Amino acid sequence: MAWAAPLSGASREERRQHAIAKSKWRPIVEAGAARCQQGIPGNGSSGTCIHRTRAIHRGQPWALGHRDDRAGYIGPVHADCNQRDASSRGGIARNAARNGTPRTRRRALGL
Repeated sequence: MAWAAPLSGASREERRQHAIAKSKWRPIVEAGAARCQQGIPGNGSSGTCIHRTRAIHRGQPWALGHRDDRAGYIGPVHADCNQRDASSRGGIARNAARNGTPRTRRRALGL
């Protein structure tokens, strides 16, 4: 039996839509013309680009970033910027759960 990536809560349709959206950005990223969209004011992302420049260089790992409310995509982001934002959000959600923040409140906070 072949190894499969965990589902991580996303439905098959959500994963398919993500792959389609990422494929549209791939030529721009591979041409070296993409810039990290993490934390740009007005795009729905509160994270931060942790690189000295926002340029995503050809061959550099990247991901398709989500809006904080997960209602859409913000565009390409450095893979480590994406991971840092996800880790931060996970920590916030775990701490909220540990401190007894009701689930509906966590959902309202986007956690």
